Amino acid sequence: VNFCGVAKQIADEYNDVEELTRFVPQGGFLKPLHGTGDKVFIAVYERDSSKHFFREANAAFVDPNFFQFFSFPLVKGDVSEVLKQPGTVVLSQAVSTKYFGARDPLNSIIYLNDSLPLKVTGVFDDLPRNTYFRFDLAISTAGHDKIDDRFPASFDQPTWMGENFIRVRKGASFANLEQQIDARRKIL
Repeated sequence: VNFCGVAKQIADEYNDVEELTRFVPQGGFLKPLHGTGDKVFIAVYERDSSKHFFREANAAFVDPNFFQFFSFPLVKGDVSEVLKQPGTVVLSQAVSTKYFGARDPLNSIIYLNDSLPLKVTGVFDDLPRNTYFRFDLAISTAGHDKIDDRFPASFDQPTWMGENFIRVRKGASFANLEQQIDARRKIL
């Protein structure tokens, strides 16, 4: 787990980096940054104005390119569009069924902690048990500019922390990139 802004800085400064994506697991959610702490619940309003609450343990904030970077299969939605806009979320098939039953969830609004509206823009296949990732809700980082901050301005100011993934250009040496980054870090 690292400052999310460091990955953006590396991608901006080193030509060998082709693409980056970031994953902020629910355990790292901080209310001032994410609008919720690590205790997450979702409110789903019915057409008759009743609402249902669901406690969730596997939510994550992810960059808009996350489903392209890792090529998770989508059941519904366009992989290049699902997380492009702020306030969007992609649900696992199981969570979609839990919230909406057999109804099509696309364009429905769910509420993070009954206050932050999230538009459902996609549904992905449930993740296999043998995957590294554990998430059922992928919330877009679009519009969250603070994610690109490299370091906190002070020790008492929180910053986005998560897992950073980069893809190097074809033919580039990851070892060489690693050496360049290590050399720069020693200067700082």
